[in-house]
Amino acid sequence: MKKPNSYLCLWLIVFVFLCTSNAAAVDVPELIWRQSLGGNILCPPSYQLESVVAVCAGGKLIAFSKDGKLLWQYKAGGRLLPFAARSGFSTTYICRTNNILHAVNRVGKLLWQKNLKDSMICAPIIGWDERVFIFLQKKIMCLNARGVVLWKIDIESPLAFDAVPDKSGGIACILQDGTFLNISAFGMVHAVLLPKVPKSIVPFKNKYNDQFLIIYKDGEIDFFENTIPNSNFKALGTSVIASCEYNNSAAILLATGELVLWSPEAGVTKKIASGLRPKQNEQCSMQYNKDGITLLSNQMAIAFNSKLETAWSMILNSTSTLPARGDNILFVSGNDWLLYAYGIKNDDVKISNNKNSLVVLPSNNYGLFQAPGDAWDRLKNTNKSDFEQLIKTISMDERNGNIGENEVYYTKILLGMAQTEDEFLEIAAPENLQLRLQAIYLLGKIGSPEIIPFLVDLFSGKSDITIKTAAAEALGSIGMDPDMLALNAFDAGIRTEESPANEHILISIAKAVSSICRFSGPPLSGKGIPILIEIKNQTKSRLVLKTVQAELDALFSR
Repeated sequence: MKKPNSYLCLWLIVFVFLCTSNAAAVDVPELIWRQSLGGNILCPPSYQLESVVAVCAGGKLIAFSKDGKLLWQYKAGGRLLPFAARSGFSTTYICRTNNILHAVNRVGKLLWQKNLKDSMICAPIIGWDERVFIFLQKKIMCLNARGVVLWKIDIESPLAFDAVPDKSGGIACILQDGTFLNISAFGMVHAVLLPKVPKSIVPFKNKYNDQFLIIYKDGEIDFFENTIPNSNFKALGTSVIASCEYNNSAAILLATGELVLWSPEAGVTKKIASGLRPKQNEQCSMQYNKDGITLLSNQMAIAFNSKLETAWSMILNSTSTLPARGDNILFVSGNDWLLYAYGIKNDDVKISNNKNSLVVLPSNNYGLFQAPGDAWDRLKNTNKSDFEQLIKTISMDERNGNIGENEVYYTKILLGMAQTEDEFLEIAAPENLQLRLQAIYLLGKIGSPEIIPFLVDLFSGKSDITIKTAAAEALGSIGMDPDMLALNAFDAGIRTEESPANEHILISIAKAVSSICRFSGPPLSGKGIPILIEIKNQTKSRLVLKTVQAELDALFSR
């Protein structure tokens, strides 16, 4: 028998190796830009649509465009804690070491600040309507997007690790004493004392209830429906590094380097080699989006597509924080005080299809914009003194930060008092005007963007000037205008043949427009500033001119 040519065998081996390597090859992100931060970055960069921000030593918050252009720098006036959160409006929440929380808008201007009077211990979580959940050493609190405290809850022990959002617009967390807390957006608390402190929580939701997978470091698991435990699931058999939701299942990274998929119905359904073996005590996080899963550590970043095939991977060196994902970009912070941006695939953030703005709000809502219904039915025969007491109670709770579980009920009452439909004629009577104005004021104070359509209708309808003025002021107080409903209503209101000549309503429109522009920045300011200029061109009132000019100066000030 003729022996095979040795050179031919060698080439066959090389060919098979190259083919196999090519089949298994994955993309490696390429550097697209890098920028100097002038100091060490304190926490992972935070990306929202078109820009990324970095919290840096020296009390600086620095923003870059996705193309690497320096957009702005915000100086907090003191050292910052290593936490940041960005909202759908790109408002960035940062906190100084003296417990002063700063809300900075998308163009780097301070919106408001608040003394939390306690140390923040992890990054805030943003709710469906831009409410902000804050986690302190001895307290958890919720603020609306304008800094009004909606509720606060004392806790017996600090958090064991970062809280997570649940699937109902609330939050879930574990305290260091082993207590599991599920807190609704309105401050309703469900608590369970666990046998030991877990490693992580993965939230689920079936048709009716919230569900939570509680994973312990040793691989044991508990499963909760609401707060009812089910411990009849097989342990994972080894220690756990990190986890995240995956298409209503859980993706769990084990210390062996295996990536495990787990579902409430079937337990472990799949195992794959992740390629990531974090060292002991090394930071590691997992993120999920419809394109797949991303594993991030200080040493490596790996992404898996929706079929759990490796999409790209990258070895990292000398990172000061965990990397962060953005719009087709991986952001890596170096110990060299540089921020690096690498081009990647399977982006987890999609550009908004909203033609009006670069605002991304969840489609979910808290049900705050609903007809008063039963809440009002019980009050139809209530006299004026009772309404006055209701207003007094709501006002007091707003001042004390105790709206809490009553938020839905209070909102319905205020909506009923503010509107002018036939069934509410009694409260709409002229002698009750002051009560209606107070109700509208409170809607703006504690209001969610969910009630913007109601206030816009109130402004645009046949209400008298006083009610229109109050509605405009309330819209300005809320500040958000994701669909430009308020700005469009103001624009229409000053451009019709019956344009308002009343000084009070023009001033209220000018202040509301300026507030919305300040809160949202561009592109809403591109719609709002022409409204201010139009008012300035139309009016002959010195008071209105002075007000409009002051608002324009404030918007354009550095």
